[in-house]
Amino acid sequence: LKQDLAMGHNPDPHTRSKLRNGITIHYGNYIYGDTDFAMLEARKFKSFQADGTMLGTKQEEWLQEWCNTNTDKVKVVLAQTAFANIATDYYHADGELRSNDGDSQSKDSNGYPVT
Repeated sequence: LKQDLAMGHNPDPHTRSKLRNGITIHYGNYIYGDTDFAMLEARKFKSFQADGTMLGTKQEEWLQEWCNTNTDKVKVVLAQTAFANIATDYYHADGELRSNDGDSQSKDSNGYPVT
């Protein structure tokens, strides 16, 4: 209920499905004039596996479909999670800025648990 109240001002979501734990899903799009906004939910679907996903399979499929429809519109993607920043590619160690070139250092943008 709290989440539905907090998200109630958003446009209708793409699906009325719920996750196994009962949390509602709120990703979807909103068209305003010549602009089509996609509103993503990355925090609910983030996978910490090496071949994981930020959006989950169903949301990724929806996003691909969204990209291929209303092609006459300007497309804008909105997300509450930063998909890339300097912290995902570099880290500090021993007073030096080092590259995240495949080692085990965190590549997450301030998520939990630390990966």
